[in-house]
Amino acid sequence: MMDILRALTCLFGSLSLLALIASGFAMMLSPGTGRQMLKNTCTAIGMFVIASMLLQASCSAFRLAQRGNH
Repeated sequence: MMDILRALTCLFGSLSLLALIASGFAMMLSPGTGRQMLKNTCTAIGMFVIASMLLQASCSAFRLAQRGNH
């Protein structure tokens, strides 16, 4: 499970870096659009961080529950 989470984190990290670079270029041409892209990217990064933290916490709680049953 942790390998899948690491792979998703790497993929999302590279896509968010690409989105940050694209929003920087868009800010040069159209500041309003670039700012909106930047807000969307930051929101997506924040949501992904929170979701991955919740997933790790639930996985560790599940592992502890499995150890307690055996």
